[in-house]
Amino acid sequence: MLEVRVNNSEFNQDVRKKIASRALIVKDNKIAILYSKKYNAYITPGGGIEENETLEDACIREAKEETGLIVKPIKQVAVLDCNYPRIRIVHNYFLCEYLSETKETERTDHEHDQDLELKWLSLKELKQAFATSTESYKYDTWMQNESIIIPELRGFVK
Repeated sequence: MLEVRVNNSEFNQDVRKKIASRALIVKDNKIAILYSKKYNAYITPGGGIEENETLEDACIREAKEETGLIVKPIKQVAVLDCNYPRIRIVHNYFLCEYLSETKETERTDHEHDQDLELKWLSLKELKQAFATSTESYKYDTWMQNESIIIPELRGFVK
């Protein structure tokens, strides 16, 4: 499993720490990714874990809430410990099996504001997507960080 510490800003011990679970959903050799039409940015489905929730349960819940996909986490493939100016987020990435789809999502107001669209991308397309430049430092940094995990998918997606 890949474990990487990413310092996007000077390390500050006093910032809030958040543990997150992210879903790398595979179906027919493609990976599910959320595309923000507002920011021209690509984001893996996922988010913070809730109290008394396992990383796997958070992965399942976040995938359903953001994409409407029902998934089964198979294997944790990466941990990205990212230090941002006001928060430190430890992202736990899980390779997930696609089980089924529901048309219902439960996106937050922030996620609705991003104008998200579910896309299925090949590994090559995902690499190109994460290299996309936006007008937002936040999303450029996010995609640069997420591009680190692409090699971890090579054994699972052609």
